[in-house]
Amino acid sequence: MTRLEKLKMQQIRLLKRLVMKDVIENPMKKEKIIERTQRIVRARQRLEKRITGRV
Repeated sequence: MTRLEKLKMQQIRLLKRLVMKDVIENPMKKEKIIERTQRIVRARQRLEKRITGRV
């Protein structure tokens, strides 16, 4: 695992912790957060597909 991958994993862990804290405090935000996360995941998948398609 490269340093960059380790940093990404650490960042994801911190984000998860923050999001969970936020959701516990305000359950209404849960739907928005889920929607945003899904959008981000789809965008990343498109990017990865585009990158691997060129190689």
